[in-house]
Amino acid sequence: MEELIQDFMRHDLEAIKASGSDDFNKLENIDEGINEIFEFIIEGKANEIKLITANNQYSKSLGTVSVTFYTGQYEVNYPDGSNIYTILLVKKGESPCCSLQNIKVNKYDSPPIDLTKFTFKGKGFMHYIVLFLTILIPIFIVINLVKCVRTKNLKRKWLWFLFILVGIYGVTFNWYTGQIGMSLITKTETGIHINFINFNILGAGVTKSGPFEPWLFELGFPLGAIIFWFKSKKLARTKNDTVTENE
Repeated sequence: MEELIQDFMRHDLEAIKASGSDDFNKLENIDEGINEIFEFIIEGKANEIKLITANNQYSKSLGTVSVTFYTGQYEVNYPDGSNIYTILLVKKGESPCCSLQNIKVNKYDSPPIDLTKFTFKGKGFMHYIVLFLTILIPIFIVINLVKCVRTKNLKRKWLWFLFILVGIYGVTFNWYTGQIGMSLITKTETGIHINFINFNILGAGVTKSGPFEPWLFELGFPLGAIIFWFKSKKLARTKNDTVTENE
């Protein structure tokens, strides 16, 4: 894949087409498409070419011929920016590996991994609120789980335990953009959808789906923990009143 990247960096149209599969070279206006990709490639000498991800995507059979696809993602860094190459290669049957099936090149002013890394630089008040709740909600839930386990003569204890364990609905917070999304109501190209069931274990979570993807914070509403908190207070008062009467 690195040799192919070098061909694109040199704007070597013929070498690229020679590396392409039959399907790739049969694309309409293939020369114009490759030249459009050249416009996204940063000029000058690259500082480094770094492999980000690579995998055997999937295999299938076309009649008696097996077809295997491979994907790779490379970061090419320059003094003035970065290019990200996403490459799809194909191997058919016993033919030599591999031919170019598809390629996508993105241009960035700085390394994209730096753009989505977890940092407090330039973050606003809402970022700190979300981080605080991401820590507070699980702690609050765990405290009530312990209360639930230790409460004697509690009816349907296991149902209370499950109810306390999860947060329902809530919000999703993009750490990079600061954008807030609702998990109860989502808007897509096909319309507005209401998600009737959505749970978060311990009421919060943090995910990052890929090296160039932002950190996403998911906060669920700890309804069960809140209800049990007040119930435990009521049970404690009832127990104290009973002890006082017996005295």
